[in-house]
Amino acid sequence: MNDLSAQSGPVNRRTGGEAPRRAENGAKCTTDFRALLSSSLRSIGLDVDQVNEIEAGADIYGESGLLDSIQLVSLIAAIEEGLTDAFGKPTDLFGQQNWALLAAFTNTTSLVSFLERRWVDGDKNT
Repeated sequence: MNDLSAQSGPVNRRTGGEAPRRAENGAKCTTDFRALLSSSLRSIGLDVDQVNEIEAGADIYGESGLLDSIQLVSLIAAIEEGLTDAFGKPTDLFGQQNWALLAAFTNTTSLVSFLERRWVDGDKNT
């Protein structure tokens, strides 16, 4: 069992691990979206090999993706929770209701790029 009191940063409620960090006082965002993705993948029950495959560039979702639709929904929910923890306000990826969201889940590169555009470049719509 994790000793949450010994961790240095905020705790992700889903994984019990350290939540992604956010910048304070308007400083550049320091959220590590790759770490958020890895943590979220582990939180939905993927094994280490599957997480490593996705981190190495395997498709997350789609015709050749490693996740089925139920796992994708779980992953979106886990990422939402991590973003809420990191930015201190509720985030609603399900409210996107567009194909850009599903296209973002093609692989690690496309997903991290989507998250960076939305949460680093100032769009931050929730």
